Amino acid sequence: MQPMTRLTTALVLSGISGTIAYSQTTITPEVLLYDGFESNSLASWPFTTASTSTNGVASVAPTVISPGATEFVFKGNHAVKHIARDSTLPATDPLRLPRISYAANLSREQTNDETILFSYYYYDQYGISGVATTGTDSIFNQRYWMALRDSDGVNPFNAINQIAALGTFNSANTAFGTGFVGNNWFGAAPAGQSLGNHYAGRIFSVIAGNGLLTVAATSAATTSPAVGNSAPSWMFFGMGPNFRRASGWRKMSIAYNIRRSEFFVDSALYGAWDMNPLALPAQRRIDSVILNPSLETPSQHVWVDEVSVRAYPVGSLQILPKLGDIVNPAAVATVPFSVSLEPTGGNTNSAVSTFTVSASADGEINLQMAADVRGTYDLLIDGGSWLKKRVAVNITDHGTFEVAANMQNGDVDGSGEVDAADIDLVISNFGQTGVGSTAGDVDLSDEVDAADIDIVIANFGGTDN
Repeated sequence: MQPMTRLTTALVLSGISGTIAYSQTTITPEVLLYDGFESNSLASWPFTTASTSTNGVASVAPTVISPGATEFVFKGNHAVKHIARDSTLPATDPLRLPRISYAANLSREQTNDETILFSYYYYDQYGISGVATTGTDSIFNQRYWMALRDSDGVNPFNAINQIAALGTFNSANTAFGTGFVGNNWFGAAPAGQSLGNHYAGRIFSVIAGNGLLTVAATSAATTSPAVGNSAPSWMFFGMGPNFRRASGWRKMSIAYNIRRSEFFVDSALYGAWDMNPLALPAQRRIDSVILNPSLETPSQHVWVDEVSVRAYPVGSLQILPKLGDIVNPAAVATVPFSVSLEPTGGNTNSAVSTFTVSASADGEINLQMAADVRGTYDLLIDGGSWLKKRVAVNITDHGTFEVAANMQNGDVDGSGEVDAADIDLVISNFGQTGVGSTAGDVDLSDEVDAADIDIVIANFGGTDN
C-alpha cells in the first residue's frame, strides 16, 4: 500500500473562492484465493463432493487441460474443464451424469468491513457450430455456476448459511424468481426468449429461517432476523435480454459484503441485492469458494480459468482502463493515467480532483477513496495516446468495482483530438524503440512502425469524451 496522497483543488462557487481536499490511497487488494491452474492440477481445491445417479454410478471429476483446437484456455497454459453430461448414454455410464464439485477455503474469513471481489473466466460455447441448441443436452441447459459460501471454516460443503453464485441458467425453468424486469430481476422470461439465453446469478440461505435478502427498492419489504424478508430465501436474476450473444470467454464477477451483493458479466453490472440488515454479520461473512456448487450436470463442456478472490477495504474504486489497439496488454502498466472526479447529481462536493495513477500488469487501477468522497461523480481518465474517457460512477462504502473505461487510441500529442499532427508525430519518430505511446508507439509494441501509423489513421477525427 502506498502512502496517502492529499490533493487540493481550488473552486469558485457563486463568486466565493475556497478549497476542497480529496484524498485517495493506491491499494493492492489482499488475495484470499487465486488459481490459474498452471500447476496442471486441482490441488488448490482440496475438497470434493459428488452427486451420483440413481443407480449409484460414480461421478467424473473435472480435468485440467491445455489449449487445442477444441480446448480453451484464457491465460497461460492450462484451464480446468468440466465434462458435459450425455443423456443418450446408458444409465451405467459415468458420463451420463458426471456431477461433481470442488471447493477450497479462503486464506481467512471475510471481515465485516470489507468487500470480497470474486471473479473467474468462463468459456461460453453459445453460437459455436455443432453445439446443440435443442434437447436435454443443449447449450440452453448449460446450468453451471461458481460460488462464494459461508461454511463451518473446515469443509466448504458444510454450509453455515448463504451462497452467492454466478453462471449460466437453463431453459427448463419458466422463471428466475420474483421481481421486476429491467436488467436486474426477472419474473417469467421476456416474451420470445428462453431463459437459456441469459447469464444468471443467485443468492440464497442454506439454513431455514435465516433470511438474507431485502427486496427491490421499488417494493415494500419487511425484515427480521428470524424470518428474513418478503423476498424468497433464494432468488435468481437474469443478465439482460438475450445477453449470451456470441461464443468466447466471459468474465464473471461478484462484489460481496455483508450489506450488499453485486453481479457483473464482462464488467457490466446486471444485478444487485441489499442484504437483510437485521441478520447477524456472522451469518453473512464468506470464507470459501466452490466450482459448480449446485451439483448440477452441465449440458455442454465448461472451461474455467483465472479464479480469484480478493479483499478490498471500504470505499474502494476499481478502474479498468481498456486501451484500444494495443498488442501487449501487460504494457498498460507503463502508461501513466490522469484521473479526475466531477461531482454530479446534486453531490455537494463541488470541485474537480485530479491525480495521477498507474495500472497493474493486469490492467487495474485500485484506489481507496477517503470517507468524504462518496456519491455520484463523472470519472474522467486520460493517459498516453488515448483520448479522455468520461464514465459515471457512484462511490459507496460497499465499493465501486469493474468500472470499465473503453479508451480510443491515436491522440499522440495529447491535444484531445486525433488529427494530422498526430500522424506527423508518428512519422517523425518512425523506427524508434522504447519511446512510449506519446512518441508514436501507440500499439505498445516497443517500436514505432507502420502499424502505429495505421492506428492513428483509423482513429482520425476522434475527440475526448
